[in-house]
Amino acid sequence: MPITETERRETKSSAPAAPQPQEQHAVCNGYGACSKSGCNCQGFEGSGGTCGNQGCGHSYQDHW
Repeated sequence: MPITETERRETKSSAPAAPQPQEQHAVCNGYGACSKSGCNCQGFEGSGGTCGNQGCGHSYQDHW
């Protein structure tokens, strides 16, 4: 019995795809110190999405 075109494609694509590299992100979301490099903020302050500490201004997600 001859091999059909569909069977031929399935045979060729049976190998699993190589995993794609993903960027690693630390889990933060907190009121602790800022996780951004070079930022000296010791704790998130404010009620909005960005820190009100002088010199910080990073988001809530960037704080531990």
